[in-house]
Amino acid sequence: MAADYNLVIIGNTAAGIEAAIAAARLQARVALVEQRVSGCDRLDAMAQATLVEAGRLTAELQRAKQLGIGNVGEVNPATAEPWQHLQRWLDAVQATTELTNSAAELAALGVDVIPGCGEFCRKPTPGFVVNGRFLSANAYLIAVHHRPIVPDIPGLAEVGYLTATTISQHVSTLQSMQQLVIIGGSATAIELTQSLAQLGCQVTLIVESDQILAELDPQAATWLQASLEAAGVKVLTRTRVTQIRQIQGKKWLQAGNHGIETDEILIAIGQQPELDNLNLDAVGVKRSPTDLVVNAKQRTSHPKIYACTGQMRQSDCPHRAIHEARIALKNALFLPIFTADELSIPLLVNADPELAAIGLTEPAAIQRYGKAVLILQESFNSIPKAQIQANLTGFCKLIVHRNGRILGAHIVGSQASEMIGPIALAMQQNLPIQALAKLNLPTWTRSEIIGKTAAQWHDLRLKQQPRWQDFLQAWFQWRR
Repeated sequence: MAADYNLVIIGNTAAGIEAAIAAARLQARVALVEQRVSGCDRLDAMAQATLVEAGRLTAELQRAKQLGIGNVGEVNPATAEPWQHLQRWLDAVQATTELTNSAAELAALGVDVIPGCGEFCRKPTPGFVVNGRFLSANAYLIAVHHRPIVPDIPGLAEVGYLTATTISQHVSTLQSMQQLVIIGGSATAIELTQSLAQLGCQVTLIVESDQILAELDPQAATWLQASLEAAGVKVLTRTRVTQIRQIQGKKWLQAGNHGIETDEILIAIGQQPELDNLNLDAVGVKRSPTDLVVNAKQRTSHPKIYACTGQMRQSDCPHRAIHEARIALKNALFLPIFTADELSIPLLVNADPELAAIGLTEPAAIQRYGKAVLILQESFNSIPKAQIQANLTGFCKLIVHRNGRILGAHIVGSQASEMIGPIALAMQQNLPIQALAKLNLPTWTRSEIIGKTAAQWHDLRLKQQPRWQDFLQAWFQWRR
């Protein structure tokens, strides 16, 4: 019996929608099951990004005032009006985003959009059932939404808490909260911690690991922690919350040796895909405690089922999920010969300063390649654009093998997210560090730091070749 579809995509996430559009453009018959689950929405990430942008703008206003530029009005987050404006801003962004790639627009492109939630079934043949309708397909792609990971802390459920996915619904009430505790060291936790501090909240960040962003470069994490503390955030590392209680209308946390009083608790230790309602056992799809088990081709343990959950270092990463979806789509519709390149996918932390990272960290590279690793680093205070903007914070670090292969990169500084692109392209195309050193970048831009950092490659190589140094010295002495 012929299948109803070439591909059934489960989840109207950004990755799911992009995969559906791409499949339809290839003339494949494709269905997109919305698979909306309570507490999981593709607009949550957009709301978080808007909140971060609001905090950044507030900090920029204060910085302009410090530089004596213009007539900058006082921003008083303690009043209700700024928070009400912010809530309207969030609502407008979400409404506009909801219109983009709506069901009507997707249908016009040839995508069969199916509302509701469904699950896999084994009989009469393996397939997917939604609203009592059986969907048979040549392949299935799991692109579901994510939900917050909530730790098992005594008293947490009774006292109540916010998460990164629910905070956008309570922005207008934050002005009444003088103190806020955020639990978690993920990228989302750092972004929300800093933006809420910039908006006037007194924030305490509690992290169990030795540093924030535990899996990232220690130097980069130290810079971001310093920026948080400069914004007034109290950062407690190596600290575990063991108990939470409600006392006289206040929430109390026992965190290590600290007793902390707070108005609200925000949980941001990470997210995981919402898989519980898919009935994966019926089709024999294996899963780990927090994710699906897939191979490099994004195929699950079932040969017809692929996945693009975008899990990366304790957080869901939408652009990683999109990359996985592209690989899975080609393998599902054609031949399963394409593989995902995990190390060429950037990770962004939208803090102030921003952090953009790709590939191996310095400790991981040294552990793998030992003395063959070279570290190239340049500070932004050497870049004219940084001087013009009076924003000198940050650095660019390139981690390179002695044969010229780029192993990783970390950029900490303003607009770092816009500068990681050339490095990602070089790594994806297997270009050597010399390609970045030769890159002609516009004068008086922050991206000049890429070429300036990469140029150190020649200096380091020259220092390691004394005979070449002697030749050059003799050559130029003869030329004189």
